[in-house]
Amino acid sequence: MIRKKLTLTILTSVILFALLFSSCSDGLVSLKYEDGVLYNSKLNLRYVNLPTYIEPVAVGEEYAVYKDRDLTLYEIPGLDPEKWLTESYFGIASVFCTEDIQISSLSEFEPNSAIVCISDEITFGLATISDSEKLAEIVDLFENGTAEEYPLIDSIDLYSLKFTSEKYPNIYYNLTFGIFEEGEFLYDRYSKRAVRADGLLDGIIITEAVSYE
Repeated sequence: MIRKKLTLTILTSVILFALLFSSCSDGLVSLKYEDGVLYNSKLNLRYVNLPTYIEPVAVGEEYAVYKDRDLTLYEIPGLDPEKWLTESYFGIASVFCTEDIQISSLSEFEPNSAIVCISDEITFGLATISDSEKLAEIVDLFENGTAEEYPLIDSIDLYSLKFTSEKYPNIYYNLTFGIFEEGEFLYDRYSKRAVRADGLLDGIIITEAVSYE
């Protein structure tokens, strides 16, 4: 009887140790989900999903996991992971932040530059727009221009405008610049808003691309 109890105690201890080691070995913060919020009550962490026009400049180490959806979230290098996290990035990714952070418009983002990019297997930066007047023109056109139907298909060329900001470092605000037979357009894939932008990037887009990360 004593031997059976000893064996059971040892077996139970091994199982508990294995479970403990498994839960600690990944070192990731465990998150739950309710009413649009990913949270960890014990650590006082709460994250909401930003619109898809917000992208990480880079993806860092794994930080948290929402196991019910097999969702791993990563640090954004240079940002506090208790305030900012991102999915893995493959051309599009969801960025998560604390509830007090809201980026509802391009003007609110306060861009100080825009990288004109094309994407294939890797992303190439064609040019950087840093002139404040040109940036103000782009912001005003996108936010106040007349909305039009975006052609969606049969594009001649497609570019990404990745805006940077001192106010929100290490993330991009991304818009599409599309050239079609119908004309040139600025387009937000999240809100589906498009405005005509004929000639907007004349003299800015160059033919010799340089690789950028």
